[in-house]
Amino acid sequence: MPACIGCGVQAKNKLVPICLTSNLFHRCSGNRTVSTVIEKFNIPQFDTSTFREHWIKITYALQKMLPSTEHPVELLECLHHHRSKIQASSLTCDDGITVLGYFDDKVDEMKKKMQENSIRDKLRDLPLFVSYQGDVISITQFRDVVILPEGIPSNGIDAWARVTGILLIRDTYKLRKLYKFLQLSTMTELEVYSAKILPSMQNLQRNTWDIHIRYMKDHVLTTYFSQQLNETLRNLVEQLKRLAFIRVANTDKKVCDLYDHRHTVFSCMLTDDYFLPEKYREYSWLKFMERLGLTLEPTGGMMIDFALRIEKTIYAPISNLTEKQSNALTDCLFSSSWTEQTLARIRSIRFIVPYKVDLQRTNVVNQPGNGDQLICFSGGVSCKHADLCWSVLNVLSRVPTSTEMSKSLGIHQDPPIDKIVQHCQNVADIFKVQLEKRSVHPSFVNYQMSKLYKVLLKNFSVAMQQNFQVTPIVFHQEDEKMLPLKQIVINLTEEEEIRPYLYKLPNVFGPYAELFYKLGSHKVPISSDYSMVLDKIKEQFGDGPVPPNQLVFVKRALENIVKISEKERELFPDVMQLFIPNRNNVLVSSKSLTVSNNDDIAEQLEGKVHINFFVGFKEMEIKCVRDPVLPFLMWPKHLRPDILTTVVTKQISTDDVVQEECIQAHRIESSIRSPQFIEGLLRLVKHQMKLHRATFERSLENTLMLRLRNVRITKVTGLKTFLSYKGQKVNGTDANASCFIKSQMKSLANGNEVKQYELYFQISSKEELLLHLIDEKDGLRKMIDLCTDGILEKEMSQYLSSILRVLEQPSEIRRKLDHIPIDAYDLPSAWNVSVFPRPGTYVEEKFHPFLKQSIFPFKIHEYMYVALEVEDADDVIDSVYIYAHIISESSTAPGDSILRITYNVDIGRSDGLITVPLYRLYRFKPKQPEEVNALVVFDIEPIGSIPIDENFRRVRQMLSEAWIMDEIERKRVIRRLLTQWHPDRKRDHRPYAERVYNYVHEVVIKLEHKEHIDDVFTNETGRMPPDMSRSPFGSASTAAVYNRGCRLAAGFRDNINDYYRSTRTGNFAHIRAEEAVVRHVREAKRWHRQAVNDFKAAESNVSTGEQDQSFNWVCYKCHQASEKALKAGWFATNANKVNRREHSLTTIAIGLDGGSLRNEASNLEAITGNYSCMRYPDAVAGLQIPSEMFDRTKAEQAVEVTKRILDMVADFLD
Repeated sequence: MPACIGCGVQAKNKLVPICLTSNLFHRCSGNRTVSTVIEKFNIPQFDTSTFREHWIKITYALQKMLPSTEHPVELLECLHHHRSKIQASSLTCDDGITVLGYFDDKVDEMKKKMQENSIRDKLRDLPLFVSYQGDVISITQFRDVVILPEGIPSNGIDAWARVTGILLIRDTYKLRKLYKFLQLSTMTELEVYSAKILPSMQNLQRNTWDIHIRYMKDHVLTTYFSQQLNETLRNLVEQLKRLAFIRVANTDKKVCDLYDHRHTVFSCMLTDDYFLPEKYREYSWLKFMERLGLTLEPTGGMMIDFALRIEKTIYAPISNLTEKQSNALTDCLFSSSWTEQTLARIRSIRFIVPYKVDLQRTNVVNQPGNGDQLICFSGGVSCKHADLCWSVLNVLSRVPTSTEMSKSLGIHQDPPIDKIVQHCQNVADIFKVQLEKRSVHPSFVNYQMSKLYKVLLKNFSVAMQQNFQVTPIVFHQEDEKMLPLKQIVINLTEEEEIRPYLYKLPNVFGPYAELFYKLGSHKVPISSDYSMVLDKIKEQFGDGPVPPNQLVFVKRALENIVKISEKERELFPDVMQLFIPNRNNVLVSSKSLTVSNNDDIAEQLEGKVHINFFVGFKEMEIKCVRDPVLPFLMWPKHLRPDILTTVVTKQISTDDVVQEECIQAHRIESSIRSPQFIEGLLRLVKHQMKLHRATFERSLENTLMLRLRNVRITKVTGLKTFLSYKGQKVNGTDANASCFIKSQMKSLANGNEVKQYELYFQISSKEELLLHLIDEKDGLRKMIDLCTDGILEKEMSQYLSSILRVLEQPSEIRRKLDHIPIDAYDLPSAWNVSVFPRPGTYVEEKFHPFLKQSIFPFKIHEYMYVALEVEDADDVIDSVYIYAHIISESSTAPGDSILRITYNVDIGRSDGLITVPLYRLYRFKPKQPEEVNALVVFDIEPIGSIPIDENFRRVRQMLSEAWIMDEIERKRVIRRLLTQWHPDRKRDHRPYAERVYNYVHEVVIKLEHKEHIDDVFTNETGRMPPDMSRSPFGSASTAAVYNRGCRLAAGFRDNINDYYRSTRTGNFAHIRAEEAVVRHVREAKRWHRQAVNDFKAAESNVSTGEQDQSFNWVCYKCHQASEKALKAGWFATNANKVNRREHSLTTIAIGLDGGSLRNEASNLEAITGNYSCMRYPDAVAGLQIPSEMFDRTKAEQAVEVTKRILDMVADFLD
């Protein structure tokens, strides 16, 4: 095919094979502009000039097979084939745009004939694209092609593109469709900078950065400052934030590394290196920089760092810069919101310039750090409170308006009350010194203290009392001094005020009186206030004498103490030591002094013992005191001085004292302990209290009864007394004494204590001992007075003497008091449970079932009321018992032997005590009901509490011991053991009792026959009763003992309840035994036998009377026989009426019969006269003697009358 390459004169012709016609461009009539540009490419064109004729027809025929503008796909392939020629041609930018514009229009048409990827690849290969630099190039070899929007500065872009390998193509509006088809991204300025330039900004020349940054500021981001950024913009901003594009001091910095120079904190805390250069400080740049992270406000961390930087200068003087920095940080902190973590950290950093108080206050006491050191917020307080706490708290010039922030910073809204208290202590102590030196004006002190008083009153707490105990908190204007609370009393009279030691509260501080009262000042003076006065004087003069001018204050203090003691309930609360003057005018501890209340004792002790005496109220001219002791008795024990008569006591000397047995003393002691006397004394006490309109309390009743029931009366020899000072004998004060009363505390069984009084006496006379003891100064009356704490006054004391005189006749006490009259009084029943009659009284037969048969040693508390067997039972007659008091144990049995134990016993005899063995003494069953059945309990131990073998052993041992006694005593033991184990007395454990009962018989028989007694007990021991017919003890005696046991058991069962109910009244009241009728026939016969023998002696002496002048003895023997016969009559009638001490026959005979015996007794006494005149010369009037007073006539008459008396009494015995 004819072809032409080039045009004009340079055109060249060429033939092209038909097979290559696809590479031959055919310029058709359509789209001349494109065709014209293609012609510049110097590619082969179909040469139509060869066909001069018919060219139109030929062209029409060939145009379908030749590339042309009518066939875009073929044209694309043709151009693609000749792309090197196109590259070599001189094309303009417009030429490239024109051709690409053609294809832009034909894309849709081309898609129908060719695959899109092929189209894209071929178009990319065409060197027709216009670069950002103006070159027309192919884009195939470029990895990244960017269509660069118009307007982006070109500065540095070429170099950047080369380095980055990015092809920048100009954005042509008419090619946008083609760009899109070629999948070339058409990017906005924002996207180019965000996606391309900024990520590789380091490849852009540094000197062009500002141009592009400014462009981005002015054209890319300018419209978005007031709007929320989209993702692309946010990405751009983030990249700019990361870009260190600001040159500061030859260093590139990010915007976020720089601070706003306009902020006061930054301006004073940072250097220029931390701020934007001047060229960036115009408004538009600042707004741009804000977007990029310029630090406009300090963060919490910055504030903490800045504060720490300031704190490092804490030890240097506070400079203007430091003050400026501190104020800037404070302003910033107060004007913004902060996290709790920031505030919690910054509160303790010392970066605050403190508020400095004025010189006047600094002269009193400095503030912390003298106000010249940086402080922190924590624990600080506003300067408006400075007067309340400047010495103890950091004072802040400013505080936040926000209460919450103040709280977070640890700033006190108001000073804590404990700090105000501490400040008050600080300034008060200094004011005290400065006022003494006159270096502070009193008005300033008054102003300061008034403010403190007001706050302390409003916020009072009990803890303040301890804080202000010693602080001189009270300002006394008149004396211009600071005083502690203890020296202030709110209300004081002129007499009560003792300056300079004790002051009245100044009137000007009256509104704060409540505060001082709560802190410890007293509303009115109390004893401890004057104790403090004495303490102050003691501190001043120490161990030296107090001069007269100061002794006046001591006098006034003591005088006020005395007056106060009359109305103050508790003296000297919390006072541990009190100083009062001794006779040398030296103030010493009151506890070391002694108050003299007995000049006689003081004189006796003079020179013998050193005693530090109190100077005395009289010597101090304290006229309100009458009793020198009474004021001190109101003082507490730890302050009370010794009272001379208390610390100096008259004590018994035990060196030569020997106790003696005295039956009269025991009887008097028993009588004082008796219910009749106790009741009588309580009547007197109650009557005395009634006269004084006082209440008779039960507690007083119990105390008196306990003391009386524990008194003791002891006869001694060698009794001497001596003075004892505080328990130590004072030599040279010994003196003989007839009576002495000793007191001591005695512990009771219930754990309580009672004061026990013991009367020692060494009166030798046995006659009228009771009267002697009553009349003695330290005798019975004084002992009773001690027991009653001296409650009985003169009149009642006289009545006491009256009842003491009938002490041995208790029944007379009540009658005497009724006669006076003294109000009646019923003794509590609890004190009458164990009331027994006088020793020697016969025990009624109805009480016999309630005598315990067991043989056990007596305990001391069991001594007082026991029964003594005076006549043993036989086969016919039951035993006879009298009431007795065990006084002491006479002998102790060796080993386990108890039958040999003996006791000294009072049975009412005038000749003293008797000694009796244990097995003749019996206990009475207690009146209180026992919880276990009375028939189960056998004497001491309940049945079953010990094995039966043990009881067998005891029985065998007792009987073995009894076998060496005489027959009468042996039978006593046998009968008692049999009675103890009588089966009827142990009904609930009858088999047990029967075995022991039978065993008693077994042992008796074996001992009688001298048979061996086995030590081993079997189950058969005591099972069967032995044959008593072979026993000398006899079946009759056995039967009598058994029958007696049955009667006792029956009497016990029938009367036990009545027995329990009887105390002072009832059928089984022991006290009524003295009035009971008890016949002692065997004793009557014994007395009568002796009377008969005395009478026989009288008869035999009648015949010899004239020879030896012995008719007086005949009469005396008749008197003796008649006296014994009459007493025998009483034994037979009622043994309790026998008066062994009585010798008057007429008196003895009264009541014995209808009157016959009394007449005979009177006749005999008319002959003999008083029984003593028949023996003693001093009983006879004149110069005669008894032998000369009596003749045969009187003797024979006496015998005759005596014979009738004996015969009449014999009838009683029958």
